[in-house]
Amino acid sequence: MGGYSGILPALDIKQPESPLKQYGEAQSIAAGQLQIQHQRQEIADQAAMTQAMRTWDGKDPNQLPMLVLKSGGSSKASFDMQKNLQAIRQQASEIAKNDSITAQNNVETAVKTHDEYRGRLLNIVGIADPAAKQSAWATEIAREQQAGTPLPQGITDQYPGDDAATSIANSLALGSKLVQEASEKQRLAIDAWKPSGGQLVNAITGQKIGGNALNVQVAASDDQRMQGLMFREKLGRDDGMLFIFDEPAYQAMWMKNTLIPLSVAFIDAQGTILNILDMEPQTLDSHMAAGPALYAIETNKGWFAGKKIKAGDKVTGLPEVLGR
Repeated sequence: MGGYSGILPALDIKQPESPLKQYGEAQSIAAGQLQIQHQRQEIADQAAMTQAMRTWDGKDPNQLPMLVLKSGGSSKASFDMQKNLQAIRQQASEIAKNDSITAQNNVETAVKTHDEYRGRLLNIVGIADPAAKQSAWATEIAREQQAGTPLPQGITDQYPGDDAATSIANSLALGSKLVQEASEKQRLAIDAWKPSGGQLVNAITGQKIGGNALNVQVAASDDQRMQGLMFREKLGRDDGMLFIFDEPAYQAMWMKNTLIPLSVAFIDAQGTILNILDMEPQTLDSHMAAGPALYAIETNKGWFAGKKIKAGDKVTGLPEVLGR
């Protein structure tokens, strides 16, 4: 009977791994896979937002969150687009409000700038020769950098491709659209107030500013507030000046170079009169608000007392048109 005379190889016998170690390794692998999934989703979301902007028809901004979903973006990406719209609308509203206060044309300037920039970008997209397209793009980026214009994240002097460039162009169109939308809302808010029977009546809401209407000039910038009613020799019976401050604070007034006696009413952000003080011409006494004031109204001395207006009364009409 034959036999095996060779030498058996050594057997490597290992103890089974600890269940805790196996669980930790599995968790590590799962975490790595989840991180990869998140990274892939972020890339897909960014691509979807770019695609949504590229395909947007420039009409209704509210279409954009849905376009993100249709382009393969997640619900988070759609929500982020909605937040972006809200942020741009807030900025556009501030531009429109400031224009109504200062009688400037920042809305028109912003729209013109956006539209011109968008036109230049679309012209670059339309260039057929790749080298000429890259040269035109680099020139445009250098121009904006010299002007101090902040560039979108990730944009350099290297042409990003037609889709990304079109997306940027349409972002500018979105800015123009929302600024114009805010300007129109502001105009409607102002135009809604009509005089009727000695009152100002809002034709849309029916709100009334009764019986005590005051024609005011607005002082909203530092220079305007500093000038105030200085050197005025007279003031109409129901005329005055509305001061709008940058934020609520304990504001103070004086009468340097002011030739006519005045009364000042300090008003908080909710439109409530904090206190009313009389001020004598060409004095340097400080007349201070009784609390954080966002507004102040100066008018002829005794005007408030004559109308029986006192601290605690409400000045309506300020927040919608002039509020911060």
